[in-house]
Amino acid sequence: MISKENELELENAIKLFAINSKATLSLNEASIYSGFSESHLRLLNKNGTLFFSQPTGKKLFISKVELDSFLQQNTPSSLDTSYL
Repeated sequence: MISKENELELENAIKLFAINSKATLSLNEASIYSGFSESHLRLLNKNGTLFFSQPTGKKLFISKVELDSFLQQNTPSSLDTSYL
């Protein structure tokens, strides 16, 4: 029998697998993908750091390319050793 914790891990792994094949993510999917809470992503959208679209006026969507770009900001260069 699978424990509840293992069941949740498996469920999240399946969701991540599905998310990785998409070009556009919903707010919930962006939260799972990035590790940020939905409320934090909403705040980043509100202050103009991230740009979500609202095609129906209700549900928020973001390009995975844009989200990846945001997540990779301020990463140290592989040649920059000053952070070590």
